[in-house]
Amino acid sequence: MKRIVALAMGLMLLTDCGAAVADEPGEDIHWVASDYYPSGANRGDAFGGYPLYVELPEDDIHVCGAPGNDRGMILIHEDRETLFSDWGYPKYDYPCIAYYDFDGDDTKEIGVITLVGSGTFISLKDLHIVTIEKTDTGDYRYIDHAFTCDDVGAFFGEGLKAKRGKKKNTVEFSFGKKTWTADLDPELPWIEADGINVKVPDSFGFVNFAFQGKGIRLRATPYVTYETQAIPGYLQGDLTADVTFDGKQFHITNIDYEPDQED
Repeated sequence: MKRIVALAMGLMLLTDCGAAVADEPGEDIHWVASDYYPSGANRGDAFGGYPLYVELPEDDIHVCGAPGNDRGMILIHEDRETLFSDWGYPKYDYPCIAYYDFDGDDTKEIGVITLVGSGTFISLKDLHIVTIEKTDTGDYRYIDHAFTCDDVGAFFGEGLKAKRGKKKNTVEFSFGKKTWTADLDPELPWIEADGINVKVPDSFGFVNFAFQGKGIRLRATPYVTYETQAIPGYLQGDLTADVTFDGKQFHITNIDYEPDQED
């Protein structure tokens, strides 16, 4: 097993984990989002002696738990088992999986979204695209290309800027050539004397990948802190983007900000 983490600016790409098992949305892509289940609940039937989390049986793809380990998962494909020790855990959400030609090379890859951080006001997920290669000996190896919540934080963290908005209790923030105005979390009232930082959480907050149709969507909730004190609060909305994979690197495009919908 080989793990690759790569990200580049560039260019497309599904339903949130925690949804019911879904029908196939197209003829050339298979995907599934598993049922939500609470902490401590039954982790599913056994498959090959492992607790089964989610599967695409028509493609002979199964993602299982590793016995004795709270973290990490076993990918079983065509009776071949590969342990990925950094694939998070299913404490609140089972993983989501997809089987699709993500990079356009006429060979399908296995997409997996795993939960890696959870708690009060915290939900962090990682994206994995697993390519399958046949070796000179006739064996197969499964190469994990990972785009993690930490990568998301690093990507946005370098270019995300913010200042006080023109309207009361708002923040104007920008990334690249785009600028948005967001309502400030009411729990974090504006302090006139303090500057404000806006960050995408890399170790705290909300980062979610989701398979939708034939693409991958990213949602990340920016949070704010004052420059002089560590009081976190959230902007009232999410950064959204499309994620694509070219066989080696991940690309983020169509970055936007979606304010929360009023009840």
